[in-house]
Amino acid sequence: MEEQKFATLYLVRHGETDWNAEKRIQGRIDRPLNEVGTQQAHAVGQELASVRAAAIYASPLLRAKHTAELIASYQTCALSFDHDLQEANYGSIEGYTLSEFHERFSDLLEERKKLSFEEWWVSKVPHDAESPAEIVGRVLPVLQRIAHTHPGEAAFVVTHGFVMRSLIAYLNKASDRGVHVSNGEILVLNSNQLFTEH
Repeated sequence: MEEQKFATLYLVRHGETDWNAEKRIQGRIDRPLNEVGTQQAHAVGQELASVRAAAIYASPLLRAKHTAELIASYQTCALSFDHDLQEANYGSIEGYTLSEFHERFSDLLEERKKLSFEEWWVSKVPHDAESPAEIVGRVLPVLQRIAHTHPGEAAFVVTHGFVMRSLIAYLNKASDRGVHVSNGEILVLNSNQLFTEH
């Protein structure tokens, strides 16, 4: 029986935007990279230049799109975009600063800390936001498809902070409390992790 070859996925959070610098919730609101974010994207491209990527996939939101384009300038592979790699939809709180969000929803957020993982996984703050389960529910099939497309190869995936945090929560079966993913941070996954029951 032939040994199964797994892809190596390099998940990258996009570079900084002005709203990241202001600690403002972006969600689906489309903000471009700022100067720092452009530098971060180049830095990631340089750091990963020694890895031969078979393909690069990215969220179509400007901040991820531009980051992916700059990373792609250090590679020779194709770049494509997938709607399901977009950031979480945060509904009515998009545009809030984090301090405004924590002040307005302090009671709900305190209650959320007491939830079991299973309860937290499907919870939403506010009610019109995506839950972690919904985020991973659309992102995981994309990553699995990428893994199937590139067995034994490397692929880059440029996405967003809460997408990566939700995926880490899924893999660890623990809430994302205390998990921080910085702009330009790289998470390396052996794709067999994506096909294991969690």
